[in-house]
This record gives sequence, structure tokens and C-alpha cells, in this order.
Amino acid sequence: MPCSFQDCTSKTFARSLWCPAHQKQKYAGKTLVPLQKKSYSTDPIARLEEKYTVAENGCWEWTACTNKAGYGRIIFRGKAWLAHRLSFQTFIGPIINGLHVCHHCDNPPCVNPKHLFLGTDSDNMHDMVSKGRHPLHNNLFCARGHARTPSNLYPGGACKSCRKIYYQNKRISLSNNTVH
Repeated sequence: MPCSFQDCTSKTFARSLWCPAHQKQKYAGKTLVPLQKKSYSTDPIARLEEKYTVAENGCWEWTACTNKAGYGRIIFRGKAWLAHRLSFQTFIGPIINGLHVCHHCDNPPCVNPKHLFLGTDSDNMHDMVSKGRHPLHNNLFCARGHARTPSNLYPGGACKSCRKIYYQNKRISLSNNTVH
């Protein structure tokens, strides 16, 4: 059943006379007013330009909705996007399946296409380690004293030397426990 408010075509729910938006106005004690539908641009450049500011370092800082990691979020043509991915696709070109859109500037809210590049998961992890952004980057050595260098770390941050020792010890213990 349509809303009882004049010219409102929204549907009502349950036994209500008004749509959810008008019902909210009524119970808040406000005068019922016509709803204004947001009109979004179908031009991706216009949609992006509405939601960023240019910082001194050249980053286009996303000012709208972000996720927990600080990356911008946007709904465009009915699809949820990470803003930096929409920026890359709009200004540079298509994103190949399986690749990440990474930041040269290491600034998650940045949507400047000049600061973005495509990379694999491994590229992204090596970039993070080489720039000291890995959670363990302040630790120069692992718990066993091995150097935390890019050549001695797996993309997830595990020490290659420690893992090698672990598997050697595991092989030794399995060979000692064999039944003849």
C-alpha cells in the first residue's frame, strides 16, 4: 500500500499509513515534508571529485565514508567500490583479476591515480615490508635472533630461517618416532 502522504509513492510496512521516512518524521514530532531523492551523477569523475580534498603532499584525501582500514568506500551505479579502485579504473584503466590497487604514497584514503599502481598480493606484501609498514617492522630481529630483512621474510612476515629450523626439527622428531 502506498504512503498516505501527498504524492509519496513509497510503500508502507505492516499496518502503518506512512512509509518509513515519513513515519520517522511523524514520530519525531516534525511536520511531514516531501522526500527529496538524491540524484547521483553517473559520471565517475564527478562522483569522485565530490568526495576528496587535495592535501599538501599531492594525495587526494577521501573525505566520505571509509572502512576500518581507512580506505574510501563509494556506491557507484548500484555497486559498492573501494574508492581507490574506482579511481584507478576511471583514470588509468581496467583492473586485471587477482591484482591489488596499491599506493605508492602508503596513504589508504588517497585516490590520486598518480599514486596508485597494480600489484600482486606478494608485491603488496614486499612493498609493505620494504617501506617498514609491517606490524613487526620495528623488530630488527626475530625471536631467535635472525635478521628481519625482505630476503629472510615470507610475505606474511614469518622468518624463513625459523621456518626452516622448525621443519628440520619436525623431520628429526618424525624419524625418531618411526615404528619398525
